[in-house]
Amino acid sequence: MTAESVWESSTKALKALNVPVTGDNADSYLGIIMDKGIKQYASTVATKKVLLTLYNSADNFLSGTYKPYLKAYATLLNINLTIVEGDGQNEQACLDKFTNLDNYDAYAINLVRTNDGPSYTDLLKA
Repeated sequence: MTAESVWESSTKALKALNVPVTGDNADSYLGIIMDKGIKQYASTVATKKVLLTLYNSADNFLSGTYKPYLKAYATLLNINLTIVEGDGQNEQACLDKFTNLDNYDAYAINLVRTNDGPSYTDLLKA
């Protein structure tokens, strides 16, 4: 993250502050800059396997910013991250790859349509 993020150790939450990007601070948003507060926990956490779905592999924000940060933090926090990417149009593109669910400790689901949540929870219940 950038200097505009805050680590709350009491809740173990990394919060990004709502700060505008201007000509004066734009350089601080280039590349992946890890938050200093979270690094102290890097060696103290057990490895976890997480399955993540991204609704659209062609989305500039998801593929250009969000996914690289997720991968960087996953490495830092001992997360074995599996990313399933959809086409942005059809939920089935992600659901078809939402398999071997018993192999994961956690799931992070980025839906194509918000009303498709039951499709994932039904698979998780099975």
